[in-house]
Amino acid sequence: MLSIHRLTAGEGYTYLLKHVAPGDVDRRMATPLTAYYAASGYPAGRWLGGGLSGLGNGELVAGNQVTEHQVAALLGRAEDPITGRTLGAPYRIYKTAKDHIAEQLRALDPAMTPAERNLAIEQIRKGAARLRTRQAVAGYDLTFSPVKSVSALWATADVGIQEQVVAAHHEAINDVLGLIEQQAVFTRSGHDGVAQLATRGVIAAAFDHWDTRSGDPQLHTHLVVANRVQAIDDGQWRTIDGRFLYAAAVAMSEVHNALLADNLSRRIGVTWHLQERGERRNPAFEIDGVPEELIHEFSSRTDQIEANLADLLAGRGDDVHPPSRREMYVLRQRATLMNRPAKHLAKPLADMMRSWRERAEHVTCGQTAATIEKVLNQARDRPLTAADLSAETIHAYGATTVLALQTKRSTWTRWNLLAEAARQTRLLRLSTTEDRLQVLETIVHDAERQSISITPPTFFTTPLDRADGQSVFTVHNGEIFTSPVILGAESLLLDLAAKLKGPTISRHHLAAPNLSDDKVRALHRIASSGQTVEALVGPAGTGKTSLLAALRTSWEAEHGEGSIIALAPSAAAATVLSDTLALPADNVAKWIHEAVGVAGDQRNHWISELEQAAQAAEASGRRRRHHRITAELARAYAERDRWRFRPNQLVIVDEASMAGTMELATLARAADMAGAKLFLVGDDAQLGTANVGGAFRLVARDTAAAELSDVWRFSKDWERDVSLQLREGQPQVIDLYDQHDRLSHGSLEDMENAAYTAWQADTAAGRTTLLIAADNATVARLNARARLDRVNTGEVEPNGIVLHDGNHVGLGDHIVTRLNNRRLRIGQRGFVQNGNRWTVIRRWDDGSLTVENDDLQTVTLPSKYVRESVELAYATTAHRAQGATIDTAHLLVTDKLTRGLAPSRRTGLM
Repeated sequence: MLSIHRLTAGEGYTYLLKHVAPGDVDRRMATPLTAYYAASGYPAGRWLGGGLSGLGNGELVAGNQVTEHQVAALLGRAEDPITGRTLGAPYRIYKTAKDHIAEQLRALDPAMTPAERNLAIEQIRKGAARLRTRQAVAGYDLTFSPVKSVSALWATADVGIQEQVVAAHHEAINDVLGLIEQQAVFTRSGHDGVAQLATRGVIAAAFDHWDTRSGDPQLHTHLVVANRVQAIDDGQWRTIDGRFLYAAAVAMSEVHNALLADNLSRRIGVTWHLQERGERRNPAFEIDGVPEELIHEFSSRTDQIEANLADLLAGRGDDVHPPSRREMYVLRQRATLMNRPAKHLAKPLADMMRSWRERAEHVTCGQTAATIEKVLNQARDRPLTAADLSAETIHAYGATTVLALQTKRSTWTRWNLLAEAARQTRLLRLSTTEDRLQVLETIVHDAERQSISITPPTFFTTPLDRADGQSVFTVHNGEIFTSPVILGAESLLLDLAAKLKGPTISRHHLAAPNLSDDKVRALHRIASSGQTVEALVGPAGTGKTSLLAALRTSWEAEHGEGSIIALAPSAAAATVLSDTLALPADNVAKWIHEAVGVAGDQRNHWISELEQAAQAAEASGRRRRHHRITAELARAYAERDRWRFRPNQLVIVDEASMAGTMELATLARAADMAGAKLFLVGDDAQLGTANVGGAFRLVARDTAAAELSDVWRFSKDWERDVSLQLREGQPQVIDLYDQHDRLSHGSLEDMENAAYTAWQADTAAGRTTLLIAADNATVARLNARARLDRVNTGEVEPNGIVLHDGNHVGLGDHIVTRLNNRRLRIGQRGFVQNGNRWTVIRRWDDGSLTVENDDLQTVTLPSKYVRESVELAYATTAHRAQGATIDTAHLLVTDKLTRGLAPSRRTGLM
């Protein structure tokens, strides 16, 4: 896996130098890691990259050891580490908050009264506190981390195998770096950087590390790429165009995974498999034979925190007086921080290896060596060469690449194709790096031919071309593609939105009691438009509930009972819609599965067989058999009708912006064939689907859809207009929230703590509240903190079952189920749904959980479901919070939170 992080100028790089092993080591060893086997600390860095040739007199070459002086010159001051000359322009120095305060204080009017001056100073300081001090980008930390089974194998094998694993790891890094230099490292020139220039390569320093903060083995390498490159055309030093480095990151990560797998198979004979990790997670690509228990053993975090806390509590030496909440909070902070220094302990690698092997022996019952021996030398087949793959095979892989992409996104670039081609071929073993890259290139080229380019052609030529033959004014790998299937689905939706033969409502059947003007206008349009597909844009808080209720009453008055079908993209949203309309509602995927998917095909096949059997029984005069078959056929027809649209029905899809394009096209086609109307309700400015999306916005904008504009949800007048401004992305809205004390600001650690503390206070006060973060990692961390606090207060048992995100769950915990399972029934009609919240009332020895919801309904979740599809419910992502009705919310805003993920419906922001 490859991840990228920016390094700031100044001291952004120093953490990589703090723990390099001092003193002499035996540098005759084949790899740096075996050379440093007995040393205390990590290996010194080594120089890499084609850009080294432009430094000094060429004496700095790949493989040379990195010195602290050299790194300080290059990353700290943008200087040549050999000659000291500045490479291009010096790093920009940005004003700090103190600089802004000083400037504004000097500009104050001397004639101000003391009170006026004090008020002005307070406003200046408050404004400066919101400023984010910018820092120049000195470089990029490209971290290469093999999958956990590789680190587990490396940590428990003998030194000979370890050396081969590290060599394979280094080879893959070098090969990927070469590909990055060819395909993703450019600089810019001209006005606004309009010209994209090729470079000689990067200046990079590679630092090998071998453990995580929690002390687990994790072989990984930080490849620090300096933000200075030399253009081929004019030899000038400029900065890297980081946009394309980030655009290539996923593809390079997938290529790295494949190359490392090839290298390890060649060197030590391991084989590979895809390991399923549940419905909602991508399969893991792991080495065959490495025990799952060993991988789990080397993936600890929460266990250590809770163990540290137990040690701290025991160390108090006071069994009489339990710790106060304040003391417990301090102990919890200490328990968490106790795990972090483990990454920086200056222990010899040999000592760490000894500890890891002891842990492995415990997990494998003393069979570690035998287990590892079985993993090695399993590869029996000759690795493939590029010539072994026929044109038909390449075409098939190109097709699967496009098919996989079109289920996840509506458009893609060459980078997306390369990433997907690497995923599709990762179980193939190739003989050399050249064979792997050639195979990927031919598959990507074939996939491009199976895609449709939607990038406008260039109608002019320039004399300025890069080495790849493209104009410097053309973005490398910037062409955008889509597929005929996606274009066909979008065209179908637009055609049916323009088709005015759908069912309508006569004016005398319209019921609009107490509706606002915008809702009356929307109701009249829906009733009379005749569009087969129609959209309604309804921002949060604008009262869609009352409009849909009036629409149901009006539509059924015209077309009779059963003329409304209610659907939503998720089971949770379907439940909300069902409550709104007082009608049964299903999720879209379920309807498609039953109507035209696998279940529908099976049902139609069964009906066809029954019809043939009925005809045969009637022809042979077997009346009793004919009667039985006819009765069964009637039941089959009834079940089929349940999943069929009928003439004059209104098919309402709520939260339609979260429905995929393919799904909406399927519904639209079925509605049109039946003579029904598809009505899409949602907000295109909020959350979109995780699959191929954009269809709701496309229909809404193409048809100038009705839009609700009067906000009713907020109790405070100022929030109504401000919520719409936030939805539209108007930046001045931030100041308005700040003026009403709805914002706090500071470091990520401080704000995470502030959001959690505010949520905890609201929870203690009995308010319905949400703690919301942008990413799953932060949510998992906040959930772990909340659980630990509840363990400390005795509300939750300290032990529990390990969940897929590493957290534990036990008696008293609040959880959320993350997968629909209709076999887990609740009451007469309910079932366990994605997004349901529960409290654990019993934990069984086999890993099952008996849980209870707010309506006091209970169900026992099987152990497999618990492991794969249960999470703690103290914190949540914005997607999961969609549609929740709450008293307060505390939203942790980071650079991962887009405007669509910062929904205006929240009652509080943090």
